[in-house]
Amino acid sequence: MACEGILLLSFYEGLKQNGCPICRLLDNFERKTIDNILHELVLDPSIRQKFIESLGLCKYHAWLLVDIAEERGDRLGAAIIYESVLKEYIDNFEKILNKEEKIECFICEYTDKFQEYYIDLYTDCFKEGKIKEYAQSSSILCHRHLRMIIEKLDKENIKKLIDIQKLKLSKLYSNITKFIEKHDYKNTEPITDEEKKSIETTVEILKGYKSYYNTTLYFQKKPKRYKLFLL
Repeated sequence: MACEGILLLSFYEGLKQNGCPICRLLDNFERKTIDNILHELVLDPSIRQKFIESLGLCKYHAWLLVDIAEERGDRLGAAIIYESVLKEYIDNFEKILNKEEKIECFICEYTDKFQEYYIDLYTDCFKEGKIKEYAQSSSILCHRHLRMIIEKLDKENIKKLIDIQKLKLSKLYSNITKFIEKHDYKNTEPITDEEKKSIETTVEILKGYKSYYNTTLYFQKKPKRYKLFLL
C-alpha cells in the first residue's frame, strides 16, 4: 500500500486526534456507517436482512445505533429496523431459543477489515519516513495497535517507533502526575487541559478507545517475543 494521494488523508486525519489514531479512525468509521444506515438504508432489504440474521447486531453496535439515532433526533429509522428484527424473533421464538447463539455482526466484520487497512496504512507510511509526523503529533498509539504495527515493521523502524512511543508515554506520565500534584492545597498553578485529559488518554493507550473492534482472532495467535526489547 503506497503512502500517497488520498491514503494520506486518513493518515493525517488520525494524527490530528489526541488519542490513538487508529482507534479514532475506527470509531469514526463505525459511527458514519451507522449514520448512513439510519439516513439512507433503513428500507434496504439486504441491510434489514443482516440485522435479522444477527438478531439486531452485537450488543455494542446495537446500543451505538440507538445512541446515534437519539443524537440525530430521529428514532424512527431505528424503530423501523428493530420492528423487523422483533417480528422475526417473535415469529421464530422457539426455533431461535433452541438455536446455538452465534452473533455475527456485519458492522464488526466491516470494522475488522478497516482495522487491517489502517494498520497496513500506518505501517507503510512509517516505513516511508512519515514516522516523524507521528512523533510531532499529539496522537499516541494504544498498546494493542502499537503491537499490531510492530509485527509488520522492520527492525530499524521498530526501534524508531519504540523510542517515539516512550517519549510520548513519558509526557503522558508527567501530565497525570502534575494533575495529581496540583490538587495539593498549596498549589497555585492552574490545571491545564492536557493534564485534565491525561486520565482518559491513559485509559485509551492501555485499553483502546471506546469503539469496538474485534481482535479475537488476532490475539488467539501466540504473541511474538519482539526483538525490539533486545535492541
